Amino acid sequence: MCNKLIFSLAGVAFNLAASGLVFAADIAVKAPPPALAPVDSWTGWYVGGNIGYGWGNDTGEGFTSFTDPGELNSVASYFAVGGNVLPGVVPKGVIGGGQIGYDWQLSQSWVTGLVADFQASGMKDSASATVSTPPFHPFTTIQSNTAQNDWLGTVRGRLGVASNSWLFYGTGGLAYGEVKKTPSYSLASIQILPTLCLQVQPHRQGPVGPWVGD
Repeated sequence: MCNKLIFSLAGVAFNLAASGLVFAADIAVKAPPPALAPVDSWTGWYVGGNIGYGWGNDTGEGFTSFTDPGELNSVASYFAVGGNVLPGVVPKGVIGGGQIGYDWQLSQSWVTGLVADFQASGMKDSASATVSTPPFHPFTTIQSNTAQNDWLGTVRGRLGVASNSWLFYGTGGLAYGEVKKTPSYSLASIQILPTLCLQVQPHRQGPVGPWVGD
């Protein structure tokens, strides 16, 4: 009697355990949430390099200051009648350098930032002109002009609109650099002006009488 009771209880326990296993297997497992797509952010530091081509304009504008030897070689009078014709030049050449900056993403679309750059420059140009003698000036000059830009830099703010991995922006700020201008003025030739001479001989007035010869 006792042995039958023990076996009956064991069978009930086994059936309950088996039922529990089947119940657990029937429960659906919930899938993990999908991974979020990465969000582009423009906030942070950046560095970069650049290379390009630049050009400028220098109209010459003539000599504005000079040392005048005076007399025959008077520069002031020569310039006053049209001798001041320093030629204009257009410096141009390759430029290249690097930049560093920091951006802040204000919202999903708007980005602002600061950027500074420094460039080496090969922009240069030279020109010369032979100036014919103006009226009443007995010399011809060669006037030369050279302009070059060796380096430049900027410090700028920028504001842009972000679209995924693209940023459309505008910048504005301070630009600085070194521009060298070397004008020169040399005497090419001297013209000897023709001189009109008037010779006056003394004239004696008096009574005129017959000439008597020996």
